[in-house]
Amino acid sequence: MKTTFPLMLLLALNAAACSDSSGPGTQADIEVRDNTFSPSAFSTTTDSTVTWGWTGAVPHNVTWVGAGAPSPSPTQTTGTYQRTFDAAGTYDYYCTLHGAPTTGMRGTVTVP
Repeated sequence: MKTTFPLMLLLALNAAACSDSSGPGTQADIEVRDNTFSPSAFSTTTDSTVTWGWTGAVPHNVTWVGAGAPSPSPTQTTGTYQRTFDAAGTYDYYCTLHGAPTTGMRGTVTVP
C-alpha cells in the first residue's frame, strides 16, 4: 500500500500539467462565438493567461475598455488571442463589430 500514494501523486501532477490551456492547439478559456463570448464573465488568478478561441463563422475581436488598455486582438474568424493578467481588477472587453463597452457582445475578466 505504501506505493499507492506516490503513484497517485504522480498521476495528479501529470493531470495538472496536461490541463494547461496556454499553449497552441489547446482549448480556449473563453469561446468567441457568433455574437457572444462564452462565458461572458470569467474569473482567474493573478499572473494567469486567458485564451480566447474563435469558434463561429462571423469575424470578431477582443477590445479592452479603459485608458491605458492593451492593444485589441485582430478581427478574425479563427485562431486564438491571449492576455496575461498581472494585477487584481475587473477587466471589461467587447467586440467593436457587434457590441460596445456597455451593450451587445461584451465580457468581463475578474482577477480577485
